Amino acid sequence: MLGWVTARLIARIDDYLIETTLTTLLAYGAYLVAERLYFSGVLAVVAAGLVNGNLGPRGMSPTTRIVLFNFWEYVAFLANSLGPDRELIRVMAFGVVLFTLLVQSTTTSPLIRRLGIVTRTQAEREYEARHARLLAYLAAGKPWALPGIEELARLARDAVIVSTTDPFHHGIGYGTPAEAACYPQAGGLELARRSIEEGIAILARGDYWSYNQHCIQAKSDARDAGQVFRWLRGPLQGRILDLTYSDAAALYHAPSPTWVAGALIEWLPA
Repeated sequence: MLGWVTARLIARIDDYLIETTLTTLLAYGAYLVAERLYFSGVLAVVAAGLVNGNLGPRGMSPTTRIVLFNFWEYVAFLANSLGPDRELIRVMAFGVVLFTLLVQSTTTSPLIRRLGIVTRTQAEREYEARHARLLAYLAAGKPWALPGIEELARLARDAVIVSTTDPFHHGIGYGTPAEAACYPQAGGLELARRSIEEGIAILARGDYWSYNQHCIQAKSDARDAGQVFRWLRGPLQGRILDLTYSDAAALYHAPSPTWVAGALIEWLPA
């Protein structure tokens, strides 16, 4: 239950620091709650981690996934560097995970279906997942409705605005079908250029909702930044000055091609 609640909270937040804090609190809180109820704290942490690990990433931005991966990899490194009892801890953890995978995971789903606990259809679950991913972004096609936007507009009036986002994510690690995934040098960068230029054109005319949908399609981090920037600066014309990419296959332990396009974009008043 705690893992599910945390995953729902993560789907509604787009701040990697808060999301990292939530996963940390989940691990510590699940243990304390289970111990207070006279259950196994270790099993509770593993169960909460499995639930959140499967549901949480659906509502995360690529930036959050990278931060969480590095954070928990570092925590695992510290845990593996404990004193002489670390081998015992490792064997116990392996046993718990093995039991969960072989016994609990194979019996829970049939039991839930037999008891009729879950009555949602597949279509309903897919709709909820898409809706949660949409709510994970603050602007949602209405940048003028963001809290504090008037104060931000006042501060930005005489300032130079620089925004760093990744406007295009592509490849198997980002959910692109293997048959449709292409390498940057084999047409991928051209595909990225067309997608980014399409987003520039949509944003230039101030069509925030269409830009929001474009960012979903392109797996762009600029959903919030782009809309807020356009609202603050008004009608603009943008052009790509430079385009490059970064390989992300090793980062996500995913097959190639898995990469991110980065573009240097100049915006001028229309």
